[in-house]
Amino acid sequence: MNIFRFLPLPFLAIMLVVTFGSSFGDKFMYQHAMKAPDEMRELHKQFYAYMKK
Repeated sequence: MNIFRFLPLPFLAIMLVVTFGSSFGDKFMYQHAMKAPDEMRELHKQFYAYMKK
């Protein structure tokens, strides 16, 4: 997780676009995210709290 703190934001954005655009991202990330909105909100909150440290 520490890598997210040090990589430039544009690089992270490109990585996420590529990952979510792949068949892996569609099957294992996007579909799960759409079925579990409460979990995604909690992960979002935890991730941003971690990034503020």
